[in-house]
Amino acid sequence: MPEQFKVELIFPVERKVEHHIEASQPSIIRQVLLPQHAKKRSMSTPPLGLLRLATFTPEEVEGRKIVLSIRDDVVNQIHPQEWDKGTKPDLVGISCTTAASERAAYLTAEALRRDIQVVMGGPHTSVDTDSALETGAAVVKGPGELIWPEILHSAVNGGLKNQVYEKKESNHLGGTTLPPRSFFNAEDYFSTNILSAGEGCPYQCPFCSTKLVKGAYQGRDVKDVSAEIDQFQHDDGMVIVTDDNFFMHPNVGDIMEHLGKKGHTWYASASSKLADKKPDLIRLAGKNGCRSLFLGIDNLEGLPKNNNVDYGRLIERIRQCGMTPAIGFVLGLGDPTKEGLQEEADSIKRFITKFRIAMVHLSSSVPYPGTQEYQLKKDRINKPPSQYDTQGQVVYRPKHLSAEEFNEIYFRLCKDLYAIPNILWRLSSIPGMREKMELFFYNLSRWRHVKNNFQK
Repeated sequence: MPEQFKVELIFPVERKVEHHIEASQPSIIRQVLLPQHAKKRSMSTPPLGLLRLATFTPEEVEGRKIVLSIRDDVVNQIHPQEWDKGTKPDLVGISCTTAASERAAYLTAEALRRDIQVVMGGPHTSVDTDSALETGAAVVKGPGELIWPEILHSAVNGGLKNQVYEKKESNHLGGTTLPPRSFFNAEDYFSTNILSAGEGCPYQCPFCSTKLVKGAYQGRDVKDVSAEIDQFQHDDGMVIVTDDNFFMHPNVGDIMEHLGKKGHTWYASASSKLADKKPDLIRLAGKNGCRSLFLGIDNLEGLPKNNNVDYGRLIERIRQCGMTPAIGFVLGLGDPTKEGLQEEADSIKRFITKFRIAMVHLSSSVPYPGTQEYQLKKDRINKPPSQYDTQGQVVYRPKHLSAEEFNEIYFRLCKDLYAIPNILWRLSSIPGMREKMELFFYNLSRWRHVKNNFQK
């Protein structure tokens, strides 16, 4: 039997993220009013990127058997002392977001102190390789699956270095079907039925680094996507499509119909401009099990109609097709004045109330590395990455108003919209009692998260 080489892939927890259902829904309420969630331990979803690495992991490297495990720090906290008790891996791979970068650095230091090789990848390392290199880890820039076999060979030979590893390829999504979700316990997550039909985005929104990190949109082969859907179990939750713009996939209609054929309910995101131009896709989504369609709005000028999109018509069309429109707003892009920021907040409140948007994600601008917002505000950032939270206090010095004034406007907007009378008014657009209850607690959990951020 070949000697083993243990690889532990880690998804580190971000600061104070409120994932656990218990934080917002008492057990008795969950069991009586939301029995479908009674056994779920969290509202999070498993780390899809690490599952993709598992797909590219060979059984053996240099005559050593690769023993792979995936650990999610979000649902089961990792204690480095465990590595002193006979379960020490040979290689730790860490997938790092900006908000989790400090936790990732801590886990890296603890692993290196125990002579465990470490490689760090993920969206943060792709846009801020310098800070990742400072941890002492080997650093992957770009899609990790492209360079993963090389990383493994170097690690098995003890030659992994504190340098940037990068391999560019025009299309790295072909011919892969993710393995079954046996790496994860379904009860730890809201759903383990996570689907990525493609990656990237054609748009360069000022608050988002997706295009920089992953490039323009690439769709996976529809046969691979369908084969992955065939693995999903209905008991493991609704299907969450992770594409930033699902409607961009050239065969999106075929994928929708396959989801419908398998009897799945699902949730997806789409560009409002593309959704408005493709009413046939909205109808097809509703016909094939889509329960909610997320649309992001970052330009408030001229609401409810801008970017040549009639949002009132689009929202009504989504509802007529049996889906709940979910809307995301980003407050404070650019450098608004106090009056401009207040006007923006008032416009958001009027829009959400007028169209009774039951599922709302209100974000304040966070200048993540790699974004246009970062380039504009990088010299004024005054909070560490662990405090980056789109539902938290401003992490930079605003140019034309104080941080206190910015925070007050954002907090008051959230307080008004997540007040119970406002929630109930917006829920009047939802026909079913079960979905009303789900969205009622969704709104309460959003408000609780905001409040916690402002009480610290």
